[in-house]
Amino acid sequence: MTAVGLPSDSKVLFIDDAQIASSQGVRRRVHSARKYEGNPIVVSDQDWEAPAITLGTVLMEDNIYRMWYQSRGTIPGSNSFDSYLRFLHLYSESQDGVTWTKPALGLYEDSKGSYENNITFIRPTFNRDMNTSVLHTPNMWDGHAYAMMTYGSGHNLPYDGYYVAFSNDGIRWREGSETPVIPGYPETGWFTYDDQGGIFRGSLVWDSVQSPLYTESKDGTSWSLPRPTVAPEGEDFKLVESDVNNKILFHAMPTYRYGPFLLGFLQVLQGREISGQGFDGSMDVELVSSRDGRSWQRVAPRHSILDKGKEGSWDSGLVWTGNSLLVNEDKVLAYYTGCERSPGTLERNSKTKSIGMAWWPIDRFAGLVADGNGEIETYPTFSNGEIHVNADASKGSIVAELLDKERVPIKGFEASHCVALAGADSLNHTLQWRDGVTRLIDGQSVTIRLKLENSEVFSVWWE
Repeated sequence: MTAVGLPSDSKVLFIDDAQIASSQGVRRRVHSARKYEGNPIVVSDQDWEAPAITLGTVLMEDNIYRMWYQSRGTIPGSNSFDSYLRFLHLYSESQDGVTWTKPALGLYEDSKGSYENNITFIRPTFNRDMNTSVLHTPNMWDGHAYAMMTYGSGHNLPYDGYYVAFSNDGIRWREGSETPVIPGYPETGWFTYDDQGGIFRGSLVWDSVQSPLYTESKDGTSWSLPRPTVAPEGEDFKLVESDVNNKILFHAMPTYRYGPFLLGFLQVLQGREISGQGFDGSMDVELVSSRDGRSWQRVAPRHSILDKGKEGSWDSGLVWTGNSLLVNEDKVLAYYTGCERSPGTLERNSKTKSIGMAWWPIDRFAGLVADGNGEIETYPTFSNGEIHVNADASKGSIVAELLDKERVPIKGFEASHCVALAGADSLNHTLQWRDGVTRLIDGQSVTIRLKLENSEVFSVWWE
């Protein structure tokens, strides 16, 4: 498969209303990811891996999928009495994104005294070294191509917080600064590098704030004051109000660039505190969006974008994504950690955590649905080629008309002249009018009006 870029900023995606001038007779619908039937795709199957492995990052480079994930293991010390349990950063590769190999890197000695393992990094001074975010940052930090940010704590460390490490190849790592670049926040933070504008983006949590916090940086070292994003509201608490001990927590929120959007995959944790066991519950994932990092909206509150598995399945307890989305041909891929039980119980019973893959058809995180007749008008854009739509009209139809600056239908481009997309589902349909006409003269200011009948539209764009 060949990797393609993210959607352009000029594409109108119906995840929010920012590019919609008006609408009627439509509602927004979030679409949960489709899970790969052969999940889990990466499991604990090596001596040095604990039963629980958790995802950090998946990148695609030169048609190779690269995964950084994590486990814990007992690593030999200077003598047989000096072994210690540490967090291990592990590495895997795949040709197709589904079948993964764990290469023998020869860098660190494992629990069997062998170097034939996929351990890519260990910080001996860290008691905890968690939530791996690997960022591809060419030409940053004195030319280092990769940065790894993780939450670290240890008796000999000056502060708890988020530490950075560097690599030229993503395999061999060296420590960054001796102090955290973000001190003091708990371990469920996630970070990404946004090529658009060259901005480092991150999300953190703080025990006294119910909202995940957003922060950003130009250099990955100096970060902005973390600001709240979204918080539970009245309807959320109704889900747990039958028991005063129950809670709902917005546990974390990995963020990603997708066209004009920053998408947040909000981890919604429901459960209760159990004395001596921690928080016991279940977790799925909800979609949040922003266009500027300052204002965030829940796209469809209490509707999951990534569902837990069926009762008794490997991911029936909780699911959460890593810090990356991959756009590949006509799909958007997300890799995620899943487990059968809740966090508190898992910690103490060493239940298995594994890694799976899920996907959406391109642009189909959310769409606008007309159950009967509906209409959508975009804000004016400049004509630039043909008009394409990503829409499901398998049970209905969609036509379009183009309006001029006075919002009057342009002659020849009225809805009555449009060849309907009818009885079909298309990720990329070119709109046509009579006599095969598909385009205006480029550079005209145009409002696109879509008329839907029992159909759903996800995006529209000029190409």
